[in-house]
Amino acid sequence: MTMPENQVPPRETASSIWKEFALWEGREFPNNDTPLPIDPAYPLFGQTVQAFDSGSLDLAAMGCRAAVEAIGYTFMSRRPTRLYEWQNSAPKGADGRPRRVDFPEVAEFIKNNTALDSDLIDALDRIKFAGDATAHVASRLEEEVETILNNRRRRPGGPTDPLQLWMRPDDVRKNLVDAVEILKAVLLAARQERDRWQPGTKPV
Repeated sequence: MTMPENQVPPRETASSIWKEFALWEGREFPNNDTPLPIDPAYPLFGQTVQAFDSGSLDLAAMGCRAAVEAIGYTFMSRRPTRLYEWQNSAPKGADGRPRRVDFPEVAEFIKNNTALDSDLIDALDRIKFAGDATAHVASRLEEEVETILNNRRRRPGGPTDPLQLWMRPDDVRKNLVDAVEILKAVLLAARQERDRWQPGTKPV
């Protein structure tokens, strides 16, 4: 079993994806009028791009997952109080304290509160699967070896190739492209919610 081409920098860079997003953001939100405080997500996206361009595809796969979760959580935990002003409304537990929110809950919130098409809804699950599979590659290898040795049926939804433990450039690039499209959809939905507010009033 060998590591495939993820040891070599992919032929296509991801920098162009991020540059195109920056141009889109500048057109949609001139004068830095971004409708969400999305500092946690931006560095993750930037590091994911750097990881991809350096050939660290498995790190990039995990970065896509982390970046999508970050932007989704920020979207669900911020609510406008006035035009251009947001308050923290993080989900809370029974004790009134902020509770842990995992990717499935964030993904469901994104699906229900943005205009994602069916392909991007599917991408949420794919991005999560790729990030999780990479993060747990050692245990997944052990599981696959045991499956082969014992001639057991693989779990539904698992990798079609039991020995494909490492991410392929095209797969990660697709995840990155879709992650940026999800980021755009969240920003547009946040702007729509923000624009429903007028200073000092409740939403109409």
